[in-house]
Amino acid sequence: MNVTNPVWARLGRTLLTLCLCAAGLSAALAQTRAGTPEQEQRLAEFHKLRKANDLPAAKALLDALVAEGFPAAQLQLAEEHLEGGGPVPKDQVAALRLFERAAEGGNVTAMNRAGWMYLDGIGIDKNPAAALKWYQRAAEAGDAVSANYVGYMVDNGIGTAASGKEAVRWWRQAAKAKNASAMNNLGIVLTKGRSDLPAQADEGHYWSVMAAVNGHDGAKNRLVGEGYRSPVEVLKAINTIVSQSGGRYKVANFKDNGIDGGTLTLYSSVSTGSVGKEEVTWMMDFGTRPDPALRTTIAAKFQKSHLRPDYEGPEWRKKILAAMQLGVASPDHFVWDGDLK
Repeated sequence: MNVTNPVWARLGRTLLTLCLCAAGLSAALAQTRAGTPEQEQRLAEFHKLRKANDLPAAKALLDALVAEGFPAAQLQLAEEHLEGGGPVPKDQVAALRLFERAAEGGNVTAMNRAGWMYLDGIGIDKNPAAALKWYQRAAEAGDAVSANYVGYMVDNGIGTAASGKEAVRWWRQAAKAKNASAMNNLGIVLTKGRSDLPAQADEGHYWSVMAAVNGHDGAKNRLVGEGYRSPVEVLKAINTIVSQSGGRYKVANFKDNGIDGGTLTLYSSVSTGSVGKEEVTWMMDFGTRPDPALRTTIAAKFQKSHLRPDYEGPEWRKKILAAMQLGVASPDHFVWDGDLK
């Protein structure tokens, strides 16, 4: 399915990616209106007959279930017509008709499949407005894949008027349902903004991180290009700096929370002259974690400095970070003070 066909997409509006593989689609679209236990059992028997290559008996059983108005059977027969080579010949027109019948019966997978056929013009002339109708119905039924499609179509004005705000609404729905492609799309559109949508860089960065965490390669590559370093990477960098500092820097209270980040206290000390005792000269707490209200970066909060009180505050923290050579961009001041609350 090619939803980025230049016939439909407005080139230059946005760089979006959609997870459109058939395997992922089948797994994501499991919702459907259940039939009776007896119908479910007969549909399972159909699959056994088909697997055994007893195609006449399989077709007779499936035809009976379709005649009873069982949406899951209508969906199955539509897929058989779409592929051909099984109990029925390939017939895209019949497939679309059956997808729509199953969709009207509440089958969410059929709603999505009908949307795809109208969008790409399979078995019928291309009709983006009809495609959007079926995708939207599936999305309203809770399907995250379809919600991601709706966001894409609305953002690019395919089958409806273009609206960045409306696209974000659908993408948020899909992203909250763990759709990595929608997370990535939100990361792009919220970071850059649109003519009808102010940029929301912090939330955009958050969704980019969440897309990367959920395996979206495009988001990962984009973050690397922006110089982003994950919480775990930052903690590893600090450990390296400590090991190479010759005792100048020390770590206490280290806690690694994996992908959720971690915390530690970095400090320096001088000997008091007493055996086994030392005086802390400065101390800084570090924390890194994804948060929708904060850009995910290294955050530091100053605690105390006995030797150089004139270095307290943001300027002192900057000097410490420069000495540590972390190579991360300085975040806004509120991130420094708020990330460890």
